[in-house]
Amino acid sequence: MKKIFAIIAIFVLILSGCGSSKPTEGEKEFRVEVVYEGDTTLHELKTSQDYLGDALLELGLAEGEQDPIFGLDIKKIDGIRADYDLDKAYWAFYVDGDYAMSGVSATPVEDGKTYAFIYTEA
Repeated sequence: MKKIFAIIAIFVLILSGCGSSKPTEGEKEFRVEVVYEGDTTLHELKTSQDYLGDALLELGLAEGEQDPIFGLDIKKIDGIRADYDLDKAYWAFYVDGDYAMSGVSATPVEDGKTYAFIYTEA
């Protein structure tokens, strides 16, 4: 009897996805690469946010100032500052290896995408 109960319990766990690392409905899995002085740090992340700027803030990966027209102006990513006004440096933003055509506040988070931030001095 105990064997049958154990088999049923295992079967229920398998069917329910207990212990699964898959995202819940609405969550997207994505990667963020931070490139600074030749070193690359890769973050594997999940979010339910629709836009990358909101996701980065929610996950504590970015800090910056909100511009009413352009959205989030990232001043720090992964704890590293790049502030053009102070350092004459900025975070160049790429999506899947291509220079981004929009800022992080207007870039949708898409499952499986890689978003890169490269420290760039002017």
